[in-house]
Amino acid sequence: MEVIEMQEPTRQDKIEAIAGICQYDRKLIDALKILAVDFETGKETLPSELLGTIIQGINWTVEVLNQVMDVLNEGEEKLERQMINQALTAYNEAFTSGDVSRIAEAIKNSLVPCLEQICVVGEKVC
Repeated sequence: MEVIEMQEPTRQDKIEAIAGICQYDRKLIDALKILAVDFETGKETLPSELLGTIIQGINWTVEVLNQVMDVLNEGEEKLERQMINQALTAYNEAFTSGDVSRIAEAIKNSLVPCLEQICVVGEKVC
């Protein structure tokens, strides 16, 4: 069996990945805002399948971020891992509680600002 060596991603590859994160996260932010309003107004009363999809999207974002943080933070730290971890922890705790008002609050006050910050920093790099 032939072993195929994977090449390290180039800086350009990473910039393209960052652009992909920004494009995807802008759509994710819009969906999160709608979902938070639906939870607050009672249109959505239980965590839906959409939450599972959102979690997958956030996990994808984090996986890609782990590969491109060096480019995002070139010269100075512009995006802190701690901020991302705090947002994910706040959301996870709210989601685990099953309390839709807590989930809506975590979406609005933790996830959306975190994803927006990722986009702001990413768009400056691209």
